[in-house]
Amino acid sequence: MDKLCSMSQDLLFSVKNKEVASKLEARLDSFAQRWDRLVQNLELNISQLSSAVGTTKQSEATQSVTATVTKVTTREKVSALRQTRESPPPQKKRQVVVDSELRKRFDVDFTEVHSYMTRGEAILQSPEFSVSRKDGSIQELHDKVQAIDRERPEKYRKLQEATRTAQTLVEQEGSRADDIAQAAEQLNQRWAGFCILLADRLTWLAYQTKVLAFYSLYEQCEQAVDNSENWLKVQAPPASEPEPLKVQLDRCREEIARLSSLQPQVDLLEKRLNELKDEKEGEEDPSAFLDADITAFKEHYHKVLEDLRARERQLQLVLESLPPARYKETISALLAWLQQCEAKLSIPSTAVTEYPIMEQRLKDLQALQAALAEHQGEIDYLTSAVEQVFQKAPPDISQKYRLEIDAIMARWRRLGSTLTDSVQRIQELMAKLMQFENDVKTLKKWMADVDVFLNEEWPALGDSEALEKQLEQCTALVNDIHTIQPSVNGINEVGLYLKKEAEPPFAIHIQKELDELNMQWENVCKQAYAKKSALKGGLDKTMALRKEMQEMQEWINQAEEDYLERDFTYKTPEELRKAVEELKRAQEEVHSKEQKVKLLTDSVNSFIGKAPPTAHDALRSELDVLTANYQRLCSRLDGKCKTLEEVWACWCELLSYLEQENAFLDQLEQKLDDIENLQGGAEELQKALDNLEVLLQHPEDNRNQIRELAQTLMDGGVLDELIQQKLDAFNTRWDELMARAALRRKELEQSLQWAQENDKTLRQIQESLANTDRHLTAYLVDHIDAQQIPQEAQKIQSELNGHEAALADMRKKNQDKEPSHRIMGQIDLTQKMLGDVGTKFRFFQKPANFDSRLAECERVLAGVKSQVGLLGIRSVEQDVVQSQLDQCMKLYKTLSEVKGEVETVIKTGRQIVQRQQTEQPKELDDRVTALKLLYNQLGSQVTESKLELEKSLKLSRKLRKELNGLTEWLAATDAELTKRSAVEGMPGDLEAEVAWAQSVHSDIERHQPQLQAVVDLAEALKAVLKGNGGLVDDKVSLLHCNWIAVTSRAEEWLNLLLDYQQQMQKLDGEIKEVNEWIDGTEKKMDEIDNQGPNDAVQKVLRAELELTKGKMGEVRELAQELMSTRGENCQAQVRPRMEQLNQRFDIISQRITSGLTAVSARELEQYHSEVRVWLELLEEEAKQGENLKEEDFQEDKNCEEGAVQELLLKGENLQKRAPDRDKREQIRQKHNQLNSKYNTVKDLRILRNRKALAIAPQWYQYRRKSHDLMAWLDDIQRSVDQLPDPPKGERVKEIGSEFDKKKEELKEVQGLANQLSQAGAANLVEPRQLQLNTRWVEVEGKFIPFKRRCEYLTELQALLRSVSETDFKLNSPEYWPAAYYNLPQQEHCLKDVKENIDKLQGPVEGALARREEMVTGSRPLEGHRVQETASLLNNNWDKLNKLYKDRLKRWKDCNSKWQRFVSDQREVEEWLSNAESTLKLSESEPAAHRQQLRDLVDDIPHQEVVLGRVNSAGEDISQMSAPDDALRLRSQLKLLNTRWANVCQELREHKRRSAEARTAGAEFEEDMGSMLGWLDKAEGVLAIPLHPPEPQHIRDTLSKVQTRVEELPAKKSAVENLNAKQKMLTLLPADKHKDIRGINTRWAQVSRALPERQLEIEGLLKELLKIQGELDDLSAWASSTRAKLEQSPQEPPPRLIEDVQQKKPEVEFVLERANQMYRETPPGRLDKGKHGKLREDWTVILELLQQHKERTAAALVSKKTHEGLTGSSQPESAALQQFNKSWAELTDWLKMLDNMVQNKQVVVADLDDINENINQLKGSLQELDKRRPLLEKQVTAAQNLKNKTSNQDTRNAITERIDKLQTHWEDSQTKLSDRLKQILNMLQDSTNWLDAKREVDCLIKQASGRLESWQEITYTADALKKQHADLRVFMKDLKQWQGQVAETNALANKLLTLYANDDTHKVTQVNDNMLATWAHINKR
Repeated sequence: MDKLCSMSQDLLFSVKNKEVASKLEARLDSFAQRWDRLVQNLELNISQLSSAVGTTKQSEATQSVTATVTKVTTREKVSALRQTRESPPPQKKRQVVVDSELRKRFDVDFTEVHSYMTRGEAILQSPEFSVSRKDGSIQELHDKVQAIDRERPEKYRKLQEATRTAQTLVEQEGSRADDIAQAAEQLNQRWAGFCILLADRLTWLAYQTKVLAFYSLYEQCEQAVDNSENWLKVQAPPASEPEPLKVQLDRCREEIARLSSLQPQVDLLEKRLNELKDEKEGEEDPSAFLDADITAFKEHYHKVLEDLRARERQLQLVLESLPPARYKETISALLAWLQQCEAKLSIPSTAVTEYPIMEQRLKDLQALQAALAEHQGEIDYLTSAVEQVFQKAPPDISQKYRLEIDAIMARWRRLGSTLTDSVQRIQELMAKLMQFENDVKTLKKWMADVDVFLNEEWPALGDSEALEKQLEQCTALVNDIHTIQPSVNGINEVGLYLKKEAEPPFAIHIQKELDELNMQWENVCKQAYAKKSALKGGLDKTMALRKEMQEMQEWINQAEEDYLERDFTYKTPEELRKAVEELKRAQEEVHSKEQKVKLLTDSVNSFIGKAPPTAHDALRSELDVLTANYQRLCSRLDGKCKTLEEVWACWCELLSYLEQENAFLDQLEQKLDDIENLQGGAEELQKALDNLEVLLQHPEDNRNQIRELAQTLMDGGVLDELIQQKLDAFNTRWDELMARAALRRKELEQSLQWAQENDKTLRQIQESLANTDRHLTAYLVDHIDAQQIPQEAQKIQSELNGHEAALADMRKKNQDKEPSHRIMGQIDLTQKMLGDVGTKFRFFQKPANFDSRLAECERVLAGVKSQVGLLGIRSVEQDVVQSQLDQCMKLYKTLSEVKGEVETVIKTGRQIVQRQQTEQPKELDDRVTALKLLYNQLGSQVTESKLELEKSLKLSRKLRKELNGLTEWLAATDAELTKRSAVEGMPGDLEAEVAWAQSVHSDIERHQPQLQAVVDLAEALKAVLKGNGGLVDDKVSLLHCNWIAVTSRAEEWLNLLLDYQQQMQKLDGEIKEVNEWIDGTEKKMDEIDNQGPNDAVQKVLRAELELTKGKMGEVRELAQELMSTRGENCQAQVRPRMEQLNQRFDIISQRITSGLTAVSARELEQYHSEVRVWLELLEEEAKQGENLKEEDFQEDKNCEEGAVQELLLKGENLQKRAPDRDKREQIRQKHNQLNSKYNTVKDLRILRNRKALAIAPQWYQYRRKSHDLMAWLDDIQRSVDQLPDPPKGERVKEIGSEFDKKKEELKEVQGLANQLSQAGAANLVEPRQLQLNTRWVEVEGKFIPFKRRCEYLTELQALLRSVSETDFKLNSPEYWPAAYYNLPQQEHCLKDVKENIDKLQGPVEGALARREEMVTGSRPLEGHRVQETASLLNNNWDKLNKLYKDRLKRWKDCNSKWQRFVSDQREVEEWLSNAESTLKLSESEPAAHRQQLRDLVDDIPHQEVVLGRVNSAGEDISQMSAPDDALRLRSQLKLLNTRWANVCQELREHKRRSAEARTAGAEFEEDMGSMLGWLDKAEGVLAIPLHPPEPQHIRDTLSKVQTRVEELPAKKSAVENLNAKQKMLTLLPADKHKDIRGINTRWAQVSRALPERQLEIEGLLKELLKIQGELDDLSAWASSTRAKLEQSPQEPPPRLIEDVQQKKPEVEFVLERANQMYRETPPGRLDKGKHGKLREDWTVILELLQQHKERTAAALVSKKTHEGLTGSSQPESAALQQFNKSWAELTDWLKMLDNMVQNKQVVVADLDDINENINQLKGSLQELDKRRPLLEKQVTAAQNLKNKTSNQDTRNAITERIDKLQTHWEDSQTKLSDRLKQILNMLQDSTNWLDAKREVDCLIKQASGRLESWQEITYTADALKKQHADLRVFMKDLKQWQGQVAETNALANKLLTLYANDDTHKVTQVNDNMLATWAHINKR
């Protein structure tokens, strides 16, 4: 039975399932009850064997003791799992002659009481009672103790019954029942000790409850203090405004009040602490930890309270320091006024307009100045208020107000300065306007006077005196005009200035007035000059004519000398060209003089006609001579010019031929260079050889022509040396290149032969490798390795080695001969094929069964690994550990067996990896490594487990041995204790029993080390078990429990014996005293009897009797207690003596009281009071009637009957002693009333007892079941509270199923409650039922949310499965292997999915809608789990819908495309069938079907488009179809295309034959289109701008022009051929003749403009290179000079300054020339490199020199100031010098910043340059901020100097300098900020323009591409139609794109307008090029 109990206990601890545990527990209970019944039956049978009583007594007692110990320990362990269990009756002494039933009942009660006390002591002696707690809960411990206390009355009744039974047995059996009496006495003694222990534990629990309540209040208070402290920590700093600051102060005060309200609770804590101290007074250190906690808390409380009050004081102080409300009002009003003024000033008021308006504006501004002065008082008030805040408020608030007042003061000062500037500005403009109007008025008056003079009539030409007079007047007028002209210019300047500053309407007025004035002035000037000229001409006409004829004759003579008399020689082409040009210019000049001669002749003739006749001859003869000389000069000059032009034409023709041949030689040389190191295959070499052959076949016609022209020129002596030189160079180069070409041709032929051999070799190797690859692939597929066919493997190895050697040899040869990339690529490709085949060969060499062997090893080791986990030691049972050890040995054996195979596999795998015999060597290496590591790991684990299991088995055996030994001793001791304590009462031989108990105590001390040894063994075994030591702890705990139970029982037994000994001694002494008093009293009573009544003696005796009654009561109580608790032996000793004593005391009492006395009033009053009380109690019970209560089901419910009977007897006695009749009557009435009421109550009790007896089973069943339900509800609530987060679904379902089961029990309980209510127990049942129902609802309410969430999760998972199933359909390969696979089946699938989605939509949306509801009340992890599942469902649902939509859309697209494909295919097939039939019929009847054929030909483009759609769609469909469907579709398309090709071929052949007649016209149109294209390109080259003037751009343009010039001869022939064809083709339309005329016109222009453009570009390039050379020299000089000046800016070398002065004219001249050169388009990158760098360096040099001059002047001033400081000390002079030096450095640095801002131009739209300038400006601003302390330091130094010096001039000079420095500083900072803002805006605008420009570039590129695609114009009807349609579309696109171009142009104009002061050349150039290109595109 012991083993069964132990194993069952272990099993119950290991089983985690409650249901299984409950079933197992029920089976154990049933078995225990059967065992108990069996033991009882055996004992009963043994007791009936009278013959074997003596021999079997001892063995039965031993068996009973063992069984008792086993049952007690078993029940103690099982009691934690069940509530109650009946204990079997203990062993009794068997006596045949006594009543067995009494003994049996005594044994049952005795054992039950002992079991109760044992169980109770196990709880009451728990270590938890020795630990005092501050937190946690002792509710569970309290409930256990309360349960023991509630059970105590029942057990006390059992104890009394056992005691009465023992007394009865003692009375019946006498001395033979001494053991029963002794056992009863021992039981009573143990009971007394148990009650004391229980009382102590209840007291401890009450005290601990108070301690926990104390700490609960303590924690509340501490939490409140922590909250206040946290609130204080998170508070923001004091606000700077009064309102929020008041709010902070109010909140702080509220927090102080809230914390102060905790003071009563703090006092309550101290009060409770004192109470706890008082309760524990006398004990050692009763409340040290309480004092420490309350002290720390009070310190914390007072600290936080003080911190809060400190914050309150701080806030109050800040509030008091803030300015008053007037400050806010003032500052608000001032800000509003400032804003109003600024708004007024933001409107331009200084612009020029009508004078009265400007006067009014001036008055408004002056009014604002006055208002500004009026508001000065408010500013002063604000300043003073803020100063007060600075003195009182904290720094942060002071800083806030400082910033606020500084901002206001800044706006105030800015407003004042703005007003002053505006007033000054408007006054200045008004003065200028007044002056302008006065000057205009004066000038107009003067011009009116002059106009009168000019309009006078002229005198006759013959009147010379009048002409001279008027000439003098007119000359004076002209002088006046020259005098007045500066005034007019000044008026214009003032007017333009006023216009610039004026408002737009008034500016128009000023401009109009200026225009009128200037027009009138110019008219006057013209008239004056004209009149003066006319007057002077009349006088000078004659002298002029003579002078002109003389000059003309001199010019003719000089021309003949210059051009006709000299002998010209030409050695260079330049001289010849200049001579030709000079003669041409001379010819032009001479011919240009022809008009002058004619004019002179006409003038002379006209003048002669007006002159007198006598003067005619001289002038006419001179004129004739002049005319003859001029005619002779012209004829001679024309002849010489024609001769030179012919010579120049021969030279140009010679150069042309030389250029053509040199171009051929260049082409040949280029070709030879290109093929010099030609790297390629045979095809490339053959192509190069062919090209070289073509070049070598060049004709020698041009070479012969060159020789003839050269000979002609040299014969004439023109350029003979140069021509001979060029001819020799040409011939030499010709011969060299021809020889080189012949040599290269030979080399190419050899290389070609070698390349062909290489190709053949590589092809053979590749074919061999392909064959080997096929064989190896087949072997690998059939799992054949090299070991199976070694000869084939050897053959393959040799072939591969041979190929590798051949490739290596070929590679080596190629390396020696500079191989081509193509050959090397083929070699590499072949090498790669060889590598691939080698890889497959290595795979072929790998053993075929290696993978299976490796997999088998992995499987075996995986099996071992899966079983290794079972070797963990989890039990202390030897059988279990032994079985684990056996399993471990099996695994050990398995590993040993597989070791050889594993090592072989690892070795083979390493070889395979090393030889690369697998596709994934890394993966195989990882697998082999993992196999090795796994084998080593498993080996170590199995070995370690074997050692641990052996050690565990050894320790388990030793522990079991020690446990068994100690358990046997405890069982023996317990059996002996049970045997001795089983005796009723106390033992008969008390001394011997005490001696034995003391010996047992010695044995316990002796076995104590053995118990410690067991604990040590258990710890060692737990260390081996590694966390699974719970079983060991259980066994040790069980042993400890048994040890505690036995030792405590032994100690209690010893204490019980000693206590009993003391009580007997006390009883003997008290009996002796009473007997002595009785003896004395008997003597006195005998004397009274003899002598007669004596009231005095009687009174004394009565008094003594009363005293003795008390003592007698004590004796009786003591004796009764001894007899009731100490057993039969005690009764046998005490009862006779007490009976004797009682008999004697009753006799003496009767004798004393037989003499009656009158009743006293007090006795009557006491009697009436007691009767009244009892009547009320009985009346209350009578009112209850027949309603049952719980006491009606108890056995001792009539305990008050004795008291009522005693009161009735007392009434009868008082009736006898009443002195009069009335009192007797009163007593009698009360007596009768009490008796009647009591009889009534007794009758009701009888009725209730009958009812209670009738329903007692139902009541006990109801009470038990309701109690069980309440306990189950407590358990289930704990289970619900202990549910993990997230809860397990299975556990929630288990609890739900338990609720469902318990609902039936609840219904049964409710049914029982109804039955009991109907039977009269409603008052008893209804409260219990109400409590049960309430509790049920409460617990069920806590569980329902978990149940709902669990059901919700289940629902979500079910929906997830449904969604996944539907999603699987959409991804199933059955329906969707390809896009066009079985479209009807896909449609059916989509319909099914749509139905499923429609079905799921409602549940899914409903479930997702309840997500927030479910998450709201859940715990974090559970909510997270719900959220995750719902999110997963939501995502899957969205994915499903999206996938369905995608599938549906794809299906629709595919279906639509398929339908279109089928329709187009059908259309093409029908057309092909029609065409085939038509072609077949046309062979027999061509004329009849000509129109049909023509229609078919015309329909080919349309059908070709349809066929293209069919092919495109078919290709797309086949790519997205299954392989079989795709193959079928491609075959159909192939057949269709074959038919199409055949039909089209036949139709095109028919068309070709029809089109031969139109060939000539088509060729003409083609030539014309080619010529038009060339003219477009030539005009485009001429349209290329020469800006920017960069050398590379000029060279590129020159190259393009030269190319076109070279093409002129060829194109001239083309034009001539075109004209000839035009004459031949007479049927050309009129528009073609017009095109030809246009071509001729454009050709004439282009052929003339191209040479002129070439000469212009060459001159420009020469000039540009010259300018760049000068720029390079001057840039180097400027850079070095600037570096020297920046290195020593204070004292630059004098030589350097002189050098700068000398270079200044040259630099300025070069810059001016560069500016002129780049005027229209300044250089872009060149600006940064040369021109811009020079300009920047020159500007810096001039600025540095200017700064040096200013510093020199400042030094002179400083020197004078220093000389003025006569009385100053030397330190002051040094400080002043330091101040001047620092001031000069800062001033120079600021000027440098200003120069950078003013002179640094940014290239607009150059983002890199813009970003670079932005970074530079940001760096300057940062540098400015860094140097701010230097400025402040300088201001401080100035103030110190002013304070130290007494010289007023010096002070003024210092003040002026520091003010200028500060002003300069602020101006520089403002300029930098404004410039940075401007450049940032420029960056944004440039980015926008560049983005728009890129879009336009794309459009231009697209348009140019389309134009280039139309370059070759064909003139067939179909092509023209198509080109016309494309052109219309293109024109439409151009109109649409025009908006984008216009927008881009607008952005460019915006850049040019906004940033005109910066470098806008890039914008101008790019935008102009864009517009020109766009215009050219539109023009074309």
